Amino acid sequence: MKFVSFILLLLLFIPYGISGQVTDSLLQPRERMEPQNQVLMERFQKLLPRLMKESGIDCWLIICREYNEDPVFFTLMPAGTLSARRLTMLAFFSNENGQVDRLSISPYDIGGFYRGVWNKEKEGQWEALIRLISERKPTRIGVNRSHDYAHADGLSAQLEKGLLDQMPDDQKSKVVNAEPLCVRWLETRLPSEEKIFKQVVSYTRALIARAFSAEQIQPGVTTVSDLQWWMRSEMDKEGVVPWFFPHVDRKSRHDSDLSASGVILAGDFLHCDVGVIYMGLCSDIQELAYVCRRGESDVPEQLKAGMKAANDFQDLVSSELILGRTGNEILKASLKRAAKEELDGVSLYSHPLGVHGHAAGPTIGMWDNQNGLPGHGDWRLYPDTAYALELNVTQTVPGWAGQVRFGLEQDIWVSETGMRYIAGRQIQYHVIKFE
Repeated sequence: MKFVSFILLLLLFIPYGISGQVTDSLLQPRERMEPQNQVLMERFQKLLPRLMKESGIDCWLIICREYNEDPVFFTLMPAGTLSARRLTMLAFFSNENGQVDRLSISPYDIGGFYRGVWNKEKEGQWEALIRLISERKPTRIGVNRSHDYAHADGLSAQLEKGLLDQMPDDQKSKVVNAEPLCVRWLETRLPSEEKIFKQVVSYTRALIARAFSAEQIQPGVTTVSDLQWWMRSEMDKEGVVPWFFPHVDRKSRHDSDLSASGVILAGDFLHCDVGVIYMGLCSDIQELAYVCRRGESDVPEQLKAGMKAANDFQDLVSSELILGRTGNEILKASLKRAAKEELDGVSLYSHPLGVHGHAAGPTIGMWDNQNGLPGHGDWRLYPDTAYALELNVTQTVPGWAGQVRFGLEQDIWVSETGMRYIAGRQIQYHVIKFE
């Protein structure tokens, strides 16, 4: 029995198959809350003090209402929180011990994460907040307003007016945009979170491998819509949710139709895009498959060459992910090198990955803009961040109508020591064979 357990443990961490995938069992929903809350407390203790000091903000206010929550709100609340309650106010104050006091302007504590500091029998809620600020005497009060990042723009116009109307004139000048703090809080991950990333990315890649198999695909019968809904149903079974609906498209040798309702035929080139949310973190994966025709046992060499070119472009971009560079600088350097090395038909549109699928941090190109992006693209690359390395190489393939787009997306981790794939990457096709 011990030997069997050992083998099962190995299977969780040893790459398998031609794509370098890793399987990793997911916790059941009930089992996820405690470790997720442990991570949140670790972030409060180890990360938030450093980021508040880095941004020069010694008071951070999160003010939002039920059903109109600040995007940052859920990242600051214990697992299982589904909404704010009425008017919700959270206040973070740097203290002399190098830590952060976490307070809720409410009549009760929140799960051991926040101390309630409002006696509603003696004062109003806004009065309690203003009193707290007057007592603590912060030098810079951060509120969530941002021109570039929706993630950091969660303070509504009405609540901002309410805050400033209540605040004494000598305090108003201290109010600053908390965009730098918001983005750094959202993009920065702890080592314990990389383990969660590995689980969700491994699950996603294993799900794609199961979808792109003879078990799920019957040429002439199965549609791309069938595969999409099968993956969606499998997510429900595991208690994970998509952050976008699974996508599958096909390209036949004499058919450029990429309709999501198309019937899959022998000889089809398949592509998918799948992303799920697990324990508060997102995956985002694109992989390729080939459906063999009668008598075939492998992928045509022309399609293999396209995959190889996309992998080469991944390697090129990876070498340009240099800490301190902006997203626009990484984009420009990558495209310049691709041209120099005669790697044609490339397009780069990678994005940060975290609690949001299209997360806060440096955008590295857009699918419809390869010239750089003001704002998002000007943010710098920091360590301990995660990204969806998303790109494609488009080539003319003999025997195929039109051009073939080899789109790949694999999730990566960036640290002080460099970049690594969180759970491997696809280097060979999912090959669907039939006797």
